[in-house]
Parts: sequence; C-alpha cells; structure tokens
Amino acid sequence: MKYEDIPERYRGLWHRAVHGRSRQAAIRLNCLMCCCYQIVEVQNCGITACPLWRYRMGKKPLDAPEADGSEIDAPGRPHATGTNKEGD
Repeated sequence: MKYEDIPERYRGLWHRAVHGRSRQAAIRLNCLMCCCYQIVEVQNCGITACPLWRYRMGKKPLDAPEADGSEIDAPGRPHATGTNKEGD
C-alpha cells in the first residue's frame, strides 16, 4: 500500500507504526487497513482466528501473555500453571 492511499486522518498512525514507535499503532493500522478504514467494522470484527483480534481495540486483554511468555495473574483467571488465585 502506498502512503498516498492512506486516508490523511490515519497518516500519523502510519508514521508511528512504520517507524517502530508503537506496537499498538501497528496493530490498529493493520486492523483499519483490513476493514477499509471503517472504525465500526474494526469494532465489530468477527474474525476471531486473526492473531491480532484480541488487541484490535487498542487494549491488552487480561489473558494476554506477557513479553516474557508468562501469563498475567488476574483474580479468577488461570495462572500459567493452570490454577487460579482462589485455589479452585
């Protein structure tokens, strides 16, 4: 895709993504490009098989792995060991 093809509204996002300043910007731009720059389509995306689907709204899901590969420990959520904090 050419820079000129990107809507002006998203060119700043493109710069952050392409120059490696923001992983979130790269994910957001990918989702916007996939959905023809339609924000509502990104929000309503049903392609759950996409590896970026859980990150498409710009937030890290609670069950996303940390950079070191470990799972985030959240109340009621499984630990990396398969048990949860309540001991259930």
